[in-house]
Amino acid sequence: MDCPTAAFGPFRVAVIFPPGRDSGRTSWLDPPGVPADIKLNATLDGTPRSDAGLRFTRFDDDGFAFLSAHALVQVDWRTGTGTATLATDDDDPRSRPTATMEAMFGVAYAKVLRAGGVVLHAATLAYEGRVWVVAGYSGAGKTTLSGRFPDQALHDEHAFLVPGDDGWVVWRHVELRRPRAIAPWVVPVGGLSILSSNRSVTGLRPVVQAEQFASLVPHAVFAGGATRNLMLEHLLNLTQDCPPAWLDHCLKDSPEVVASTVQGLSDG
Repeated sequence: MDCPTAAFGPFRVAVIFPPGRDSGRTSWLDPPGVPADIKLNATLDGTPRSDAGLRFTRFDDDGFAFLSAHALVQVDWRTGTGTATLATDDDDPRSRPTATMEAMFGVAYAKVLRAGGVVLHAATLAYEGRVWVVAGYSGAGKTTLSGRFPDQALHDEHAFLVPGDDGWVVWRHVELRRPRAIAPWVVPVGGLSILSSNRSVTGLRPVVQAEQFASLVPHAVFAGGATRNLMLEHLLNLTQDCPPAWLDHCLKDSPEVVASTVQGLSDG
């Protein structure tokens, strides 16, 4: 029985495939046998489809349900179990791992929201036990920035941010296209910035207080349906606790200059 698992911060999600069927991927984040906090029993004969992306049809204290392009998932918080109907195409070797990761990502999204957190389109760079989050539009240069720091870059697309006892933290995970073994799983946030369109110089510029929340809204990963207002509420808390700054990134500047600039913003 194939049972791929993926870690998101302090918890893991497993998708249990029926006998004789597998996930279509030879390696996942965790080795076989690693305990999971939430287990999804998968079926592969469904045709879920959400053209609007991730959409929650239910989200409450008992559990949640959501629909994505390739997955229909229902989870019971109390038992840590659920079901995942995965739309797959046996002629496309990418369809099963894509659908599996969609299901895992949606569960992680729900877990982050339940913990008071947000998911941002962002790159993350780790230095001396803390992580600096750099949000940005698609094409803004998140992957380019991450690529300049192969030893410090944790993610180049999604950042899972959650409030902790001593400030906000990032729940580390593995992007589907960049698998790697990583630890520790929970890292304190050092600072938060937003990539600007200015490529002529490297530097940090403040975002005026009245515009901080609005500047981050376009970079949040929103799910339709029952969870949209929760994300807005948590995003407001994030901007109040970790005010963002604009990050100008000039590719002509050395990685050392860029790294020093990124770390120049601290959440205190």
